[in-house]
Amino acid sequence: FFSADHRMVCFGQKQQQGGHLLLVNAPSGADTSAVYKHLESQLPLKVLNATSTYLPGVDLDLTVGNPHGLERTATLAKSALYLAQNGSVPVLEVRDASQRHLAEIQKLVGRSNTVPLTTILMYKPLKDLIVEAKGDIGKLQTTLQDYGHMFRGSYEPTHNSVDHMTRAQFDKMFNKLKSHATEDDKVGLKIVKNFLSPILGLDVQNEVHIEPRYPVYDAVMQFNRFGTAQLAKELVSHLQVGASTRRLSALHRLEGSNVAHVPACTHCEAVLRRLHKDLVGSPNGRLHSNLPACSACLGLSRLQLVGSDLSSTEEAPKSVNVADLLSQLAAAGANGQMVVEGADSQRLAQVLSTLVQPAPHAGSAGAHSMDGVYQLSEDEKGKHWHDIIRYNEVFQKCSKNCNARSESILDQLLYHRIRSLELDIHTQKGSLFWAQEAPVHDWWMSHDTIKGWYETNQFPTLSTTLANIRSFQKMVPNHEVLTLWINVNDNFGGRFPKRGHRPDDLDNLLKKHLGEKNIFTPAQLKGTNASIQKGAKAGWPTLAQLQGKIIPVIVEGANFYADAQDLAESKMCFVAQKDVAHKDMIHRHNWNVFFEQTGSFESLSRDIDQAGFVSRHWVEAQWAHQQSIRKRAHHIATKSLNYHHNTWAKTHTPNGFPFLPFRSGHKGFDSATAMEPQRIMTFRASTGDLWGTNDNAVFASHHDTTPDGKWVEYQWYLTNANSHMQKWARAGIAFRQSKNDEGASYFSLVRPSSVNLPAQVQLRNEADAKTIAATARVKHAANFKARVRYNHGQTECEGYYSEDGQNWRLIRSTSIHGRLQHHGLIVSTKNNSHNADGTQYQFVFGNVTKNGKPMHAADFPQIHDMGMVYSVPRLRDGISDEATDMY
Repeated sequence: FFSADHRMVCFGQKQQQGGHLLLVNAPSGADTSAVYKHLESQLPLKVLNATSTYLPGVDLDLTVGNPHGLERTATLAKSALYLAQNGSVPVLEVRDASQRHLAEIQKLVGRSNTVPLTTILMYKPLKDLIVEAKGDIGKLQTTLQDYGHMFRGSYEPTHNSVDHMTRAQFDKMFNKLKSHATEDDKVGLKIVKNFLSPILGLDVQNEVHIEPRYPVYDAVMQFNRFGTAQLAKELVSHLQVGASTRRLSALHRLEGSNVAHVPACTHCEAVLRRLHKDLVGSPNGRLHSNLPACSACLGLSRLQLVGSDLSSTEEAPKSVNVADLLSQLAAAGANGQMVVEGADSQRLAQVLSTLVQPAPHAGSAGAHSMDGVYQLSEDEKGKHWHDIIRYNEVFQKCSKNCNARSESILDQLLYHRIRSLELDIHTQKGSLFWAQEAPVHDWWMSHDTIKGWYETNQFPTLSTTLANIRSFQKMVPNHEVLTLWINVNDNFGGRFPKRGHRPDDLDNLLKKHLGEKNIFTPAQLKGTNASIQKGAKAGWPTLAQLQGKIIPVIVEGANFYADAQDLAESKMCFVAQKDVAHKDMIHRHNWNVFFEQTGSFESLSRDIDQAGFVSRHWVEAQWAHQQSIRKRAHHIATKSLNYHHNTWAKTHTPNGFPFLPFRSGHKGFDSATAMEPQRIMTFRASTGDLWGTNDNAVFASHHDTTPDGKWVEYQWYLTNANSHMQKWARAGIAFRQSKNDEGASYFSLVRPSSVNLPAQVQLRNEADAKTIAATARVKHAANFKARVRYNHGQTECEGYYSEDGQNWRLIRSTSIHGRLQHHGLIVSTKNNSHNADGTQYQFVFGNVTKNGKPMHAADFPQIHDMGMVYSVPRLRDGISDEATDMY
């Protein structure tokens, strides 16, 4: 937020004329008319208000008592945009607006390439809100609930911090209110306190710094801290530093609440589109993406340093040579005359030094250049990025409670490209009065002990889940490193571990199902170093070194698994420390290199990263996801796994590489070509239903010429999005008598899209007959085998499924009159449905073989539309990802 002693730094020419839209989110009940009156008297441009036009601005409550508030906001935003494009400065004010309202306005304004938008939050401190309630408990409850939705607590102060509060002050305020409240009001106050306390972090911290919950504001101003004239003065100075009219140019926040405006070069514009495509349409996209200005951006700019109209606080700089800093900036590519107007040189030097000389990442052998690109060390030069990027230099999506998701574990791994799973295990399930013990040397898979008795889980035990993961290892033997976060929810029985459910039993179970050689252990990270932490500081293995490996981490129950260095080094799993409250505690146990940070503790993730360790956050919203990336959380746990439906949660590249580096282009990382080594084909289509007497599907085939009497066998695995799909959309391999006739006889083995529907054999014994089906016995199989043989005028057909790729179970065998000589891939989506991001349904075929010989898309050259086909189908090798890409 802007206060009188802050300076402003501007890159770009000073704006003399032109429109500017002010979006103000003000507290309920605040009289803002005086602010706008002062603003109108100082600005050369006209500020419109509600008395002169339908549009804007004062006391327009769009969020309370109006079921169509969002639509009304959008209408007013369009009107404001029209007026701003014609040179006016409309003020669109909302009261206690949600992030959704603000995002809608930013989205509308972002479609224009001529109107700058400044989003401002005017707020009142928590203490003032309580005082102004004047004993009206009902009003106070509503006010504090609104406050809790707009602000959150942070352990450490940041440039977004607007207030500070201790737990003692918080308790004192509520105790004072309770002393004058009725019994009914006391109940309401308790509810509000219990709601607000964890949001601010005062349930676990003694003091917190309060900041806006959503990163959508350019300025945060305390409404009653200054007089209305001072607020208007700050707004005027903010508008007069100007703004570029380029679509992607935006305010870029630097340390100390200074503001810089930098046009984007071609490279940075492309990076912004890939890194945060959802912010491209926003005029403040660069601010919210934290994308630094590179030398090429400065080369496009006219550099002008603008101080405030207050006198400088520094007569003569003693320790900082501002001229030297400016010359360095010029050498880096800044173009044009440089002017300093009454600016505090020490303050400006502090800001510019972060731009000229970014601090190198702790623990890195290389350094960062001016444009933020990592400079390779001598040992790293000439190597592929996969051989030099380390495990702790990337971030990824983590599947929270993976066994209870709508997407099967295999589909999470194969389709949604997730390489981080959370496993919740228990030794018993049921209730306090009756419980069922888990099998010896095994655990129940369930998020909750009691719910575990009735909630839907994909696999009942840990052993069956690990067997499913082992199946994935066989499908993709050179997969990128897979991290397992294991919550042992009963702490191995505490001080008295149950026989068959001890830490050693868990280690043996992991070795049995995953293979000891496939597990990356604490001892391997330690190496020849004195401790596991020092091993991490010396350098994690690279992504290439960890291919095919699994890293198990104990979260809940960690202290009962290994509570000393020697014990931790001898185990199969790492142990994670949970919710570190201070950065000095990061090194408290020299065997902790994994950390789980939640709530207000998330602010320490950057310190954990700088120490060379790995952290995990929990998120369920886009703003929290972006904040976790900025705070450098390596594993971002979420239940929003379907990247078509929640595009913001996507952390893989267009070709399916499951990780992204924190910095675009880090060590030569190329998102356009990054991929995981596996052999897959992607088939997209939108059709009618494959059922009844006439087929509606897309069939990619080839003509088989195998001699009579010989079996032709196909094997493959098949994956799809699972959730948010038409449940009877399906795909598989089919054998047809005719490639064009919709009613021809055929035999197929297909898998439906829903995780709750098993694979099935579908067939038509003779032309124009009804389709019949037989289903598999299990729901979560992804390995399939089908084979046919033409003999004595008929084709013998068999369809199998497997849970591990080795043990096959027959679904259905039959004989169909005539030769089924057209073999290929078939897709049917049942109706004209699409993914939430507008793309066609996508089915991924992996490891397709014909009699043991690998097959590719080119082996199915003939693509035929049968019946109702709503769009052009696509078949290609590799991942065909048309959804929003983060890079």
